[in-house]
Amino acid sequence: MTGAATPTNTPRTFTSKVYVEQPFALHDLEGISDAQIQEHLILYAGYVKQVNLLNEELAAMTGRGLAAVKNPEFTDLTRHLGFEFNGMLLHEHYFANLCPAAEPKPADGSAVATALADSFGSVEQWAQRAGSAG
Repeated sequence: MTGAATPTNTPRTFTSKVYVEQPFALHDLEGISDAQIQEHLILYAGYVKQVNLLNEELAAMTGRGLAAVKNPEFTDLTRHLGFEFNGMLLHEHYFANLCPAAEPKPADGSAVATALADSFGSVEQWAQRAGSAG
């Protein structure tokens, strides 16, 4: 077969990446209490810890030749890793976007304002809908 991959008996390798909690100094924000921020930081720390544990286990399984789609334990761990990794990453984005004295609405002409206007007619119409949803 021309162009087909040739199977090899070379064992797979997987280097376990270790993630470190990013420091976020968030306090005295308008609209969210310091206690709520602390709860989110605790959740974030848990996600980081779980990502590191799962990466370590997946690396060990790979080293033992157990990294295969047909291995239900391996596939379950990879799905679990996706959930934990997303939680970690989303919290990092969330924290990075919090800041004191933030503008209450997106700046006119910004990408967010344009997307909201395209979807809802205007930023104000979006805010009205968002306010009535809660």
